[in-house]
Amino acid sequence: IDFKAIPDETVNQNFEPTYSYTIYADVVDINGETQSTTTYVYVSNKALLINISIPELVNKNAADSFYLSTTNLNGEVEFAKGNIKVWQLKNTNQVFRSQLWAKADKYLMTKEEYQKDFPFDEYKDENNKFNWEKSTKVFDVNFNTEHQKIIRFGKLPECNSGYYVLEATSVDVFGNEVKEIKYFTLFGENEKSFPLNDISFFTKLKNVVEPGEKASYLVGSAAKNATVLYEIEHKGKIVSRNWIKLSGSQQKIEIPITEEHRGNFVVHFSFVKHGRNFNFSDVVYVPYTNKMLDVKFETFRNKLLPGQNEEWKIKISDKKGDKVAAEM
Repeated sequence: IDFKAIPDETVNQNFEPTYSYTIYADVVDINGETQSTTTYVYVSNKALLINISIPELVNKNAADSFYLSTTNLNGEVEFAKGNIKVWQLKNTNQVFRSQLWAKADKYLMTKEEYQKDFPFDEYKDENNKFNWEKSTKVFDVNFNTEHQKIIRFGKLPECNSGYYVLEATSVDVFGNEVKEIKYFTLFGENEKSFPLNDISFFTKLKNVVEPGEKASYLVGSAAKNATVLYEIEHKGKIVSRNWIKLSGSQQKIEIPITEEHRGNFVVHFSFVKHGRNFNFSDVVYVPYTNKMLDVKFETFRNKLLPGQNEEWKIKISDKKGDKVAAEM
């Protein structure tokens, strides 16, 4: 079935719009019943998508490899060659708080006057990372998705913590240049100083644990003299409460896990700084793996004669593969 994909002429093509077309099909079978289906076709001036699974927060001590693929607009694999570059961004070292009002359309004060009276507020988009200049190029490599499904940043642990931008470029079957841009923040969990300019920074390092292990979180702040309330909630009650002092620093929080933590618990972090309230809560998952059973048939015959006696043998073990007493 061929059809003409008609674009919307009122849309600026510089925005690279993608159009979705819905196709309905109704077929009458030999029994006179109508069978219907629906599918979607996506059409654009560029016929290639570059997909890189790099998240917004990257722990340089945990992962340096990410999935890479190229597809057409309908998600079907389309092999392509291209290049990936990564730059560190030149960010301002000034600490900004979130604005409670919209950006001004007229500026009646100079930047110096404004920053003198409002030292923690943006004057004109200074904290917008999409406008920051590129600094050092830390990565430059070619790729071919026909032979390469993973892209590895080999020197990632050696890079400075901070803000980065990744640009992946390729060419589709029509010769059009295709570009994928991703911004991410690189951090190191073992560092003491806080290299970012965020007032609050919370991230989980490990929140699915077993007794004997440790759950871990990273808390940081670029502000001076920030006091963070750190609480542990278990079964609806606060069982632990501590204060954390941060001043342009970060701290790794580790929680030893015991058997009584099975069934999960919650951690809370909160503080107030420069007239803004910051909160972070997360569930630490401690499953009941000690009650999980693995049931396997050691002997099983599924072809029997009527009236025939048969015996099946079943093996029941715990998660570690050890024998366990159980009723069935």
